[in-house]
Amino acid sequence: MPEKERNSLSPFHKFTLSNNEKVKEIVRSTKSKDLLLFAVAFLIASFFWLLQALNEIYETDLQVPVEISNLPEEVLITDPPVSHLTLTVREKGSTLLLHYFGNKNRPVRIDFNKWRNNESHTRIPVGSIEKEIKAALPGSTVLLGTKPSVIEYYYSLGEKKKVPVRLNIQSSTAIEYVVTDTLVRPDSVWAFAPTGILASLQEVSTQKDTFLQINDTVNAEIPLQKMRGVKFVPEKVKVTIPTDLLVEKTVEIPIVGTDFPPNKRLRTFPSKVTVRFLIAFHRFRNVDEDDFLLEMPYKDIALSTATKCSPYISKAPRFVYHLQVIPASVDFLIEDTQRETPAATASTR
Repeated sequence: MPEKERNSLSPFHKFTLSNNEKVKEIVRSTKSKDLLLFAVAFLIASFFWLLQALNEIYETDLQVPVEISNLPEEVLITDPPVSHLTLTVREKGSTLLLHYFGNKNRPVRIDFNKWRNNESHTRIPVGSIEKEIKAALPGSTVLLGTKPSVIEYYYSLGEKKKVPVRLNIQSSTAIEYVVTDTLVRPDSVWAFAPTGILASLQEVSTQKDTFLQINDTVNAEIPLQKMRGVKFVPEKVKVTIPTDLLVEKTVEIPIVGTDFPPNKRLRTFPSKVTVRFLIAFHRFRNVDEDDFLLEMPYKDIALSTATKCSPYISKAPRFVYHLQVIPASVDFLIEDTQRETPAATASTR
């Protein structure tokens, strides 16, 4: 380009022109030609290597799904067989590649009616269904081994039983909170299984779960523990663990002497003591002194030479916590009482 025309170009055109010239210089350089030749050679070599690799024989493992065919409507599989078989095979790489991308979902089909029995429990050695297994593979593939060696499943012909659900959970609350209840919905489930299994089945447990340091109501869905040969409907239960804040409450309780002879009477100083305890907030108004009983049995103090004794709480609501008697011990005195004679009784009349 003439110098005069070059000077008349805008800065943008000058920049573009400069870049184009640099690109042309790079393409024309010896290093660029060598790099291009190397890339072409690498692609050709890779192509021939791939052809050779696909033509070689390999031993590998294939995963094929398992299906039960011809299943009657009245039959329920309560414990299904393995979902896949692991097949060790020998085959050309090209065939394996086609099988992987084209036939990987072809299942091994087990005819239910062929293996049906009176025990509602089927065990099939894989050697007995080699024809079905090979049907899931290309015709030229050599089968070397199969895992597992036995296909096993249970089924029910409609037999069922309702069993209670037992929780298998561990829970703890944050400080000053308490679990007020544990609710399970549903509290019983249907169990479908062969008759022999149902006869010994009494309950089903949830899978183990843990809830720690809770300070609010917990709502969770917990699966039931799996049992061999049994299908539970539903397979999960909803668990609710409500919590409440603990508050302190005190009541004044009289001390009662129990099992005293007719001519003996107990006096304590003071005659009432304070019982302090923690209770869930929603129960605060539902508890009073009538819900407690403080006893001092005659046999515990009759032969004592001490002047103090500790009463004990023989009755208290099950939902109160950290009971404390104040004072813990009291002064006591056993008094003799006089019975009124018949004459004295008659004179008073």
